[in-house]
Amino acid sequence: MRIVLHEVDTCRTHTIPLENEELTYTYSHKRILIMIRRVTVLTLFAVCLTLNIASAQTSFHDAFLSSFDQANEKVVALAGAFSQDQYGWRPDEGVRSVSEALMHVAGANFFFGGMLGGEVPADYEGKNLEAEVSNKEDAIKALKASIEFARSAIAGVSTEALDEQIELFGNDAPRMSLVLLIGDHANEHLGQLIAYARSNDVTPPWSN
Repeated sequence: MRIVLHEVDTCRTHTIPLENEELTYTYSHKRILIMIRRVTVLTLFAVCLTLNIASAQTSFHDAFLSSFDQANEKVVALAGAFSQDQYGWRPDEGVRSVSEALMHVAGANFFFGGMLGGEVPADYEGKNLEAEVSNKEDAIKALKASIEFARSAIAGVSTEALDEQIELFGNDAPRMSLVLLIGDHANEHLGQLIAYARSNDVTPPWSN
């Protein structure tokens, strides 16, 4: 058998012998070049689109997580600056104590991270941290675990998923609203803990 290739535009024949048969295949050299060019353009377009999507995801996640990390580094620093005795201090009756405020932050991180699809670690699943954790060492451990959990859950949300509608406290909202809420919540209670620290003559470690 032999394969005969006819180049229509150049009128050349290429023959490849294969046993005792012959297969003829006619093609246009120019058409093949055009097809190759079209495929190349489409491939480049797809690559650029993919890079743009990846870039958008990287830009949002990097910017958000940078802010999230800065706030939580300060929360953890304050958690370490209070003494064990100060963990029981509260500004007034019925208001969260230092330990309760810290564990409220931790509990929210686990709760919101779970809403984003993360699986809460078994050690903290179903626990009322505000009521159950008042020891400084245990509180810092839970706080750090919750921050890492929330951070991982946020990083795992794709750009497309950020625009998807979810139910958020009885209302429809894009998933990005939940992500932003996690950051807002961390900053809100950072402010609270700074006030707690100043009320107890504790200087925030990053402050001059």
